[in-house]
Parts: sequence; structure tokens; C-alpha cells
Amino acid sequence: MMEVLQLMAQVVLLPPIGLKKNGYGVFRMNIINNESVLRIREIFGCIITKKENDNYRLKLKVKRGDAVYPPRLTKGKDSELLYHSSGEYGAEHWRSWMFSQEFQVIKGRTGDYWTIGPTAMEIKAIPDLWIMNTIANEKYSFLEIPDAAKGYGFCSGRVDYERRESEWTTLELICSEDKSLHVVNGEVVMILKNSRYMYGGTEITLQKDKIQTQCEAAEVF
Repeated sequence: MMEVLQLMAQVVLLPPIGLKKNGYGVFRMNIINNESVLRIREIFGCIITKKENDNYRLKLKVKRGDAVYPPRLTKGKDSELLYHSSGEYGAEHWRSWMFSQEFQVIKGRTGDYWTIGPTAMEIKAIPDLWIMNTIANEKYSFLEIPDAAKGYGFCSGRVDYERRESEWTTLELICSEDKSLHVVNGEVVMILKNSRYMYGGTEITLQKDKIQTQCEAAEVF
């Protein structure tokens, strides 16, 4: 953990581009087979809903394009759903997104969970074992993510249900109060509850806020 923190401290972060900037073409609407499709590409950023949402079911289809950009030239193509997004724009470490809960949409790991900023959840999962990370599994009890002793908030989905890159994969995010489900192609990948974040030393329930569609240096439709 200390090595990771030292490495992150060495990264030189560029100043944020800012909100509603023209000239980048990162998010564009295309017509594919007579349907409107959002094309996402290049830099780190996001599209954010104008309205807050709670107690909802979000369903969409996603497939990956061919293009990748630095620093993701040799890494999996990535573009997440960030839900219960709260606080200032670009408030987390990379200054690209709001504090939120993450529904991972990366090649081979779609449905995983990450904390974005000082957020936390409880997930039905197998505890991490030695060098193996925590893995979601409905047969087990709820675990705190992140673990207070480790501080790094991540949980793997139990199975990779994503289709091939050239095919559409259906994602469903179901939110009810402080609980949520991550669903990929009709299969429940992860069961989560007790959505919250820390603000000024106080724990606050996080169950109603905006949705971010993330861009992370890869072409995604």
C-alpha cells in the first residue's frame, strides 16, 4: 500500500480542463442502425446528468471501439458508470469525477466495484486471501469496502459476463434507497448495500444523486 501511495504522489497531475468546454469532441452522438448512440473517446472526464436520481433502474447497452489513447495503450478499455455522484466536480484524486460509487465497465471486469473519493459500501463477497483480492459472491456475508485497515476500495465481480468487444453487452444498475445491484447481460454480478461517504468526519448516507458516464482514454459506444 505504501508503494502505491508513493507512486501516486510522484504523478504530475495536469490542471482540470473544466466543465462544458468545447473543441474536444470526446462525447458525440452517432446514428448506428437507425439508433442514436453515444460515442466516448480519448481523455479522462465524464458526462453528468442534470437531475438527481433515486430508486431507479438504469439499463443500457455498451460495446468497445478500436481506439485507445495514453495512458491506456496497453491496458483494458475502460468507461464506467458512476452513481450517487456527490460533491464538487473533479473532487477525487485524479480531479476528473465527483465522489461516487463505481459500476466498473472495463474489458474482462465489467460489474466490478470501486470507491471514488471517500465513499464506501457493503458487498456480499469472499474476503481477500493473501495476494488475492475480494470477490463478490452472494453466498457470503456483507463486507465493508473499503476495509478500514487497507483503505483501498475495490471488489471484483464473481464472473465475467461481458460479450465480445464487437457485440453489445447489456448493463443494468438497480438502486433502491442505500442498496444496489450490478447486473451484466441479465446476470447479477454484485449485491451492495449501505451506500455512504465521509464528510468532515461525519458518515452520511449516499442514496440520491447524479449519474456520471465516465471517459477513460478508450473508445466506447
